[in-house]
Parts: sequence; C-alpha cells; structure tokens
Amino acid sequence: MKYIKFFFNNFLKIVSIFLFVCMTFLTIFQVLSRYFLGAPISFTLEVSKFLFIWISFLGCAIVLEDNEHICLDLLKNKLSPKWYNFLEIFVSFLIFSFSSVLFFQGIKLVFATINQVTPVTQISMSYIYIVIPISAFFMMLSSGRYVKNKMENITKMKG
Repeated sequence: MKYIKFFFNNFLKIVSIFLFVCMTFLTIFQVLSRYFLGAPISFTLEVSKFLFIWISFLGCAIVLEDNEHICLDLLKNKLSPKWYNFLEIFVSFLIFSFSSVLFFQGIKLVFATINQVTPVTQISMSYIYIVIPISAFFMMLSSGRYVKNKMENITKMKG
C-alpha cells in the first residue's frame, strides 16, 4: 500500500522522468548515428520533439502541484495574512478557470486531429495533443486542492 500511494503521489514526476530519459537517449542516438553512420535517423528528431512537448505540459502540472511556479511576492508583505490568502484563492480560481478551458479545448483539439498524422512516424497527432487535457486535468485538481487548503487556513484564522 505504501508503494501504491508513493506511485500515485509521484505519478507525473515518474512519467516525466521516464520521458526525459527516452528523449535524452533518442537525442544521443541521433547524434551518434549522424557522426558515426553518416546519416541521422529521421524518426529520432520527431519523437524527441513530441517527448519535449509532453515533458513541458506535464512539468506545468508538476510545478503547480508543488506550488513552485513563478510568482511575485510584492503583495505578500503589504497585505495581512487573511487578505493574502484571499488573493491566493483568487489566483488559484483563475488558474482553475484557465485549466478548465484548456481541458475542454484540448479535448476538442484531440478529436479534431485524430486523422492527422506526423510526417515521419505516421502516428496520429491526437497522441501528441492528448497531453493538453491530461495536464489541464491535473492542474485543475491541484488548484482545487490548493483552494480547499487555503479555505481551511482562513477558517482556522477566524477561530
């Protein structure tokens, strides 16, 4: 049970690390094939690009979950803790709203590109674009949990 909980708590990180290792391997393989075989293997560049897209989108969800995204602390010292919590809730609500739009539009994009294939590997572009609703879903979960925790902090401050 402990391992299952660890896996689900770190699922996105595990997937991102795996994708990064694959991308690194493919890039090294392409460079070696270019210099030692005299001709690069064409699919490696395309797959590396798609893996980078996946890593970038999953990284957004990871950073949001860990609350490590870029933010300005300009107002933190100027507002009371209560008002700063309200500001963080508002920002999290905006993130949730944007993520929900990204989620639904991403699903539309996935279905719109089912028949579109990549030039070299001939795989459906929907496999590349599916990361948009996946990462948006995890960002919605993260921002929702963050708002819930902040609301609990505010109620504790009142009591």
